[in-house]
Amino acid sequence: MATGNLDSLKAAQSLRDKLDAFIAGTAEASGMKSILEFAAQHVPVAEKDHTSCKQIQTTCGHSCPQHKEVMSPALWGALPKDLLQIVFARLPLADISRLRCLSKEWKTSIETAHSEFNQVCEAINSRNSFALITTDGDQHGIFWVRVFDMNANRWHEFEFESGDKYCVALVAHDGGLVCLLSLPFESRFSDGSSKPVILTVWNLLTREKHRLPTLVHLDGSTSTMVHLVVDSQTKHYKVGVAKHSRPFSGVQEGAHIYDSESQQWSEVKKFPRVIFGMSYSWPRWGMDAEMADVHPCRYDFAEARLHKLNRKVEPWGEDDIVKDFAFLQDRLFLLHECEIEPDTPTYRISEYRADVNPGSDHQTGTNWLFERTHSCGPFENPPVSQTDYFFDLFAYKGFLLVCVQNKEPEDSPFHHQRLWLYDLSTCKWRDLPNLVKHKEVSGDPDIVYHESILCELRPWHMLR
Repeated sequence: MATGNLDSLKAAQSLRDKLDAFIAGTAEASGMKSILEFAAQHVPVAEKDHTSCKQIQTTCGHSCPQHKEVMSPALWGALPKDLLQIVFARLPLADISRLRCLSKEWKTSIETAHSEFNQVCEAINSRNSFALITTDGDQHGIFWVRVFDMNANRWHEFEFESGDKYCVALVAHDGGLVCLLSLPFESRFSDGSSKPVILTVWNLLTREKHRLPTLVHLDGSTSTMVHLVVDSQTKHYKVGVAKHSRPFSGVQEGAHIYDSESQQWSEVKKFPRVIFGMSYSWPRWGMDAEMADVHPCRYDFAEARLHKLNRKVEPWGEDDIVKDFAFLQDRLFLLHECEIEPDTPTYRISEYRADVNPGSDHQTGTNWLFERTHSCGPFENPPVSQTDYFFDLFAYKGFLLVCVQNKEPEDSPFHHQRLWLYDLSTCKWRDLPNLVKHKEVSGDPDIVYHESILCELRPWHMLR
C-alpha cells in the first residue's frame, strides 16, 4: 500500500476518533476547534481539474482581531457529511432554519421529519435550549422571541409579527409550536351573532404559520381552554379546545380536536385523562378586546366539563405574599415570601400537585396537595431596599425560570434585571445573562396571567 494512502487512512482514523469523542460529550467547544484545525491540515481537497490533491490550510492559523479563525471555504466541501451535521446542529438555533437556503439537499434535510440531520438536531438541542416569548405591549400582534442556548450561555432574540393586530393571546404551546388566538376585525355578523375566534399555529424559528379551520361555536364570549400537543414521532400536532356551555344558546360543553394529519376538526367523546390549562374569554368584547378573563382550569373528559381551579391553597391568593405563580400540567408553583426568622423575609417556591377527586369539592373537584419546597438560592434573601421589584415565574419541562426586575423605566440608567434557571431534577440554580433587549418580560401586575410564556424549542417540527 502506498505511503500516501497509509497517511490518508491514519488521518481519517484520527479524525474519526476526535469526532467520536466530541459526539460522546467528552469534548466541547475547544474539542470542535481542534477537530476543525486537524481537518484543515490533513483532509485532502481535490483541485478544480480533479487531477491532483493538495492540503488546504486554514485562512489564519492563529486567533487575532484581524482574522476570526475563518476556515477556508474549500474545506467545507471536503468534510464528511456527519461532521457537517454535528457542526451545523450546534449553530445558534435561529441560524439552523436558514440552512435551507444553502442548497436543495439541506432544505430537504431540514424539512423532512425523520432526516438524519433533524435527528442530530433533536439529540443536541432538545435538552439545551428553550424560548421565552413576550407580547409587545406597545404594538398588537408583535412578539419578542428570546432563545436561550445553554451550551453557549447566551440569548438570541428576534421579533415576530403575526400579521394580525387583533392577536391577543398566546394560549398553548408544545414541541416548539405555539398556538395564537385572535379576534376577528369585527366581532359580530350583521344579524348580531358573534363571529368565531381565529386559531393559528406558529413555528417559533421557521416563522411558519398555519391558520386552522374555523369552529363556528368558538366565539370567545364564554370560557375556552386551548391545548396543543406535538407527536415527537410523526411530527404531527393536535389542537384541542374545550368550553363552558352557554345558557339558552343551545351550545353545550364539549371538546373538539384538530388533527394536522387529517387537517380536520372532530368532536371528542372520550379521552383517557384530564387536561390542565388556562381558560380565556372576552365577555366585554365589544368594549375592549384586550380585557380578557383568564383562569387556570382543567377539562374532565369523563364529565365533559370545563372546571375553573380553585385557589384554596395557602398562601395563594395573598397578593402581598405571593410574588408570582406558574403551572406545569398538574403542578402549581408559588413564588412567595415566608418568615423564617423574625423581620427577615425569605423567598421560597412551593410546589403543589392537583388531586382530581369529584367528591372533594362540588364546584371544581380539585384539591391541591403540597409536594415540596424549593430554596430560592441566589435570591433567597432580598436586599434591604426601597425599590419595588417585579417577579416573574415560568415553568416548562423540568425547569423553572425566575426573572426579577425593578420598576424603573426601561430607558432609565437605574433599570436592571436578573434571571435564574432552576433544574427541578438536580435542585440547582444557574445564573443567566440579561436579556439582549430590555423589552418588558412581565405584563400588567394587576392581572393574573402572563403576557409571556416559556416553552421548549424543537425547530425540526415543521407545520403541515
